[in-house]
Amino acid sequence: MDITEHRVTYAVLDGDALTAEHHGREFTVRPGAPATFPGDYRTHDAAPPA
Repeated sequence: MDITEHRVTYAVLDGDALTAEHHGREFTVRPGAPATFPGDYRTHDAAPPA
C-alpha cells in the first residue's frame, strides 16, 4: 500500500491476487495490476490544523 495526500494505491508484488475493500468498494489486485483510488488522505499521525 502506498498512501499520498491525494491517492492510495494497493499492490501485490508477487503471488496470488488479493481481493479487499476500500471505503466499502471491493477491488482485486494482482501482481503488475495495482488499484489506485483518488481522495484526500492523512499521510501522518499529527492532528489536522485547526
